[in-house]
Amino acid sequence: MGKFTKLGATALVMAVSVSMFAPLGANAQIIKNYDAATKTYNYVNEDTNEIITFKDGKGEMKHEGILYNEKKVYYINVKRYMEIAAIYTTPDVAKFTDFETNSKKLKLRMYDKTETTNTGSARYAYSKKEGGVEKFYYKDVNGNWQSATAKELDGICKGTGRYKLQFYAKEARKYKVTYNARNAEGAIVANKTITIIARDDIRPIKSITYGGKNVLTDTDGDGRDDYINYYAKTGNYTKKKKGKLVVTANKGYKIKKLEISSSVVVTRNVDDEDWTGTRNSDSEARDLNGNGRTDDIVNDQDESNVQRVWTPIKNKKTLKLSKILKEEADNYNLVSKKNSSKTKIRTAHGVVRPTYLRVTYYDTKNHRTLREEYEIHLFKK
Repeated sequence: MGKFTKLGATALVMAVSVSMFAPLGANAQIIKNYDAATKTYNYVNEDTNEIITFKDGKGEMKHEGILYNEKKVYYINVKRYMEIAAIYTTPDVAKFTDFETNSKKLKLRMYDKTETTNTGSARYAYSKKEGGVEKFYYKDVNGNWQSATAKELDGICKGTGRYKLQFYAKEARKYKVTYNARNAEGAIVANKTITIIARDDIRPIKSITYGGKNVLTDTDGDGRDDYINYYAKTGNYTKKKKGKLVVTANKGYKIKKLEISSSVVVTRNVDDEDWTGTRNSDSEARDLNGNGRTDDIVNDQDESNVQRVWTPIKNKKTLKLSKILKEEADNYNLVSKKNSSKTKIRTAHGVVRPTYLRVTYYDTKNHRTLREEYEIHLFKK
């Protein structure tokens, strides 16, 4: 295999649209924190309470998803072609082979396969310097934690594989998919199995009603957004300033926590070489953990760039929607320093005021905590 190379950290960027056409994102609950005073990172698995800690410059998180237990249960819509997340080999496995289903009523297609032999980089969770030696931590094919130096890992990893599978289920039921893990010599070192559950509605969150109105844009769970009509009985738009919020999970999931946030709109003074005045922003520096600093990371939030301030709420209780207009974050009022007759003014008010709803739920099949964000838009009268 080629020389093992440690790559730089990957930046994760989540694009959020102004109008919610789906959940804004589902994030596995590996909670990241950073203490700027001690220059210490820690990553917490909310389900196992396992904590990974290292100093800045003394470690790096590479694939935090490996901190979870291996995912073994996947949901797909019945009578629709559906893909599942890519399956990766572990460093001690060269490739996966012999993918088969236990029923003719479940079609399987390998639509994307990438394999390497004697080259490529081993997929590890994180690296950490211990006693002056950098070690790389990974899970083996049986899900057990292992560690190795770069040279040792280079000797262990003789090939890599990434597999993307597509399924079509003819009827709603539970299916099994089996495959084999092979080493570099081709010998089977483990038999692997995943479960495919086909049903009509595969969403973790079955419904979200506010004031008696279903505010999900996909109300029937077919994976497609319904036609958006601001005045329809469904859709995430409302004129009610307050109403009862009811969040219902689908079978296989349990709701753990609900939180809400308004948009952040702050006004900042501008005094640069050419212009003076004010400019609004959709983020601010905020001390979230009360230690007098704004350069930490607290529960995944960068204190220097806070866009949401989450407040816990109770399910099946009355909720008051935010009155803050998100578009006002784009406003500015500037005067030229060289010629006061030159001005730049933007006054945007918009027509809706979003309330952000964050739902933390538990996947009972895979024993994972995850969360999704939704929006409820209050019309401006």
